[in-house]
Amino acid sequence: MRISLYILYFFLGFQLSFGQSFHKDSILLVNYKDSTLGIFSREGVRFYNNKSISDLVPYKTPLDPSLDRPFSALKPINIKDKLYFIYPGGGVVYEYLDFSLKRIDAAFKFNNSYNAKVFVYKGQLFSIGGYGFWSGIDFLTQYNEALGTWSIIDTNGELPGSIVQGGMVILNNELWLVSFSNMVTNSQTLKHIPNAYVLNLDTKIWKRKGIINEKFTSLFKEDESYKSIALKDSLYFFSARNSISAKIHIPSNKVILGNTSNRISNITFENQLVSFRDSLYYATYSIQGSKDRVQIVTFDAHPQFSVTDSFYFQRNNAVIILYGSILILGIITLIFGSIFYLKSRKNKYTLEKGILSNGIKKITVSDIEGAEFFLQELSKKRKISNNDLLSYFNDDSISMDMITKRKNKMIQELETLLYKQFKRILFERLRDPEDHRQAIYKLKKGKYIVCYTSE
Repeated sequence: MRISLYILYFFLGFQLSFGQSFHKDSILLVNYKDSTLGIFSREGVRFYNNKSISDLVPYKTPLDPSLDRPFSALKPINIKDKLYFIYPGGGVVYEYLDFSLKRIDAAFKFNNSYNAKVFVYKGQLFSIGGYGFWSGIDFLTQYNEALGTWSIIDTNGELPGSIVQGGMVILNNELWLVSFSNMVTNSQTLKHIPNAYVLNLDTKIWKRKGIINEKFTSLFKEDESYKSIALKDSLYFFSARNSISAKIHIPSNKVILGNTSNRISNITFENQLVSFRDSLYYATYSIQGSKDRVQIVTFDAHPQFSVTDSFYFQRNNAVIILYGSILILGIITLIFGSIFYLKSRKNKYTLEKGILSNGIKKITVSDIEGAEFFLQELSKKRKISNNDLLSYFNDDSISMDMITKRKNKMIQELETLLYKQFKRILFERLRDPEDHRQAIYKLKKGKYIVCYTSE
């Protein structure tokens, strides 16, 4: 092991505790309004400010029945002056307001995006990556607050594949993703990806920046229990198993390695590690007699580490150009001869007997309620109004809210299936130009669906 290379770098700032009973599924996060930390449990919320913890304030309304997971599994996110909790498997969104937790989405539990990265860009909520149903996902989704739904956003470039674990930080308009893993399809095994990737959040284009320093990857690639967190322009990595840490400063492309000591292993990783007031905070639990003891701990966010090196290395451009030129000269005829064919395959689809195909790959849409009808209408008219689509799901025995959720579930499942198989979303949701109060679903420009129906 390389422990001898590293020095202790965390400095305990303070510890606060209280003796009242407190559930171990609590979650630690930043409260947006008054720059305090909040500790949430099923009973209510406490606040940390001025080095003290407030009394428990119970929720004013009962928790939604859908909140069937520990609070520690929820993903907190601040958007302007609002605080949200995202269900761990994706889809469901809760808003915290005035000591109440209210479900605000019109979606459903996706259960396909556990360990996804949730972030905010230009006031909009996004989620990327995660895993579920024995496979990882690689797509980006955006939450529409007005509609309460999630939509898959097309990305292009050097795609990173499925995204599980890893560290993420946003600098300006770029999302940096490092030290993540791909989940092997139909398996629960992870394949560590030794590259740094960047997603331009404006153009939605991925770029592989280079190979990550082996000094870093060797420490974390075999440790599934590590924790990462962004603080300003840096990423911090902590390994409870090996007592190892790393600070990655993105602008300077530097990684600084250190030793956290065994104390860091006492962090309950089910709780959120939080950046707050230029420091990092976490909560620890202990039992003293018949009562739980909670401690809020802070440590220095700007420590002195022992080993500094480049974080990632650029690809050898000279070698790339040489071999690239040889390859281009060898296949240029093939490329030009295939462009039209491949383009047509990407843009033209056939729908027959519940099967949607581009001639190379296919998906079964008849298994998704309403999907075949939806695609048939897009094939005929290139668009369908939201009201007409709701009419398909109309059922006098259920509420309009349930009808809307059934429709939204169909859209989400179809988007996921399309992206997973074709890496394309064929349609988009727009405001009706003839009535801005209404929405329509429309085939994207250049996309075509030919529908074959049996006589």
